[in-house]
This record gives sequence, C-alpha cells and structure tokens, in this order.
Amino acid sequence: MLVSAMLLRPALATEAPILADCWYAMLDEERLLSPEPHPAWRELLAGDFAAGIAAGGQVWYVVEAEEGIVACGGAFVRRDAVFTALMGVQATLGGIYTQPAFRRRGYARAIVRALLTFGRSDGWEHVRLRASAMGRPLYEQLGFVAGDEMVLPHDAFAALVHDEGSARLNA
Repeated sequence: MLVSAMLLRPALATEAPILADCWYAMLDEERLLSPEPHPAWRELLAGDFAAGIAAGGQVWYVVEAEEGIVACGGAFVRRDAVFTALMGVQATLGGIYTQPAFRRRGYARAIVRALLTFGRSDGWEHVRLRASAMGRPLYEQLGFVAGDEMVLPHDAFAALVHDEGSARLNA
C-alpha cells in the first residue's frame, strides 16, 4: 500500500535491527530509557523481534521511503490459554514510531490501521497500547479509550527508592 509516495508493508524478520533502533529512539524521546541500557540492547531486541515475527507472536509494519524505513509499529499477540481463557486473543501495540523528519504525514495512522486490519482477520479480540502524549490524539481518533493503567517511569521509581528508601515503599 502506498502512503503519500511511501510504501506501507509488513516488516521482515531480517529488518529486526531497524525495528530495534526505532524502539530505542521512541523510548529515548519519551525519556523511558534506562540510564544504563544493556550494552547488547540492539542485538537482544532484534533477536526478540525476529523470533517473534518468525513465530507469529509479533506482527510489524513499516513505512519505507527512498531513505529506507522511516516509520514502524508492531503488535505483540497473546494466544496462550492463560490469556485467552477469559478474554480471548489479546494484542498489545508497541514501537509505533516515525522519524522526526517524516512526521505529520499519516504514517503512524496507516501503520496502526494496517495492524488493526491484520488483527481483525487474525482473530484478535482485545487491543491495547500505551500512548505517548504525542500519539494520544491519533489513538483517540481511531477509537481507543483511555484506561486505568498507570506507569511509574524509571526516573521517578529510582528517585522514590533512592530518596526515601524502603519506608515509603512499605507505607
């Protein structure tokens, strides 16, 4: 599918290192990176993404331009009995990222729609994601509803443990 002269397509397992780079950039922009990422973070993420794509537990889409892949997004699908027994097949969208120079062109929207279209044909019953402030309006336009999930970011967690020790954790 062409999106404003860009090609939207499923990602290949061999492109997992690029997906890992996008994941890193997304976390960095949102200030969610660990202060000391594992030295082999790229290989670890790429290995997980490649294995997930090959096994069918992950689905990724990319937008490709002349410069290469400029946007991506994935879904992590849970089909195991523990999850499906009560709620059916669940997917969590993640890694939805567009390089800054290519933003505001509809690429993230196209990726999310492609994932949801795939999910409908794949039997997903529930879809969730964690939205950044920048992405929230898009997800709301697509029908996502804010939920009750709360996040304790790494820096806040570190400050809580460092500054107040276990006293506050036990309160």
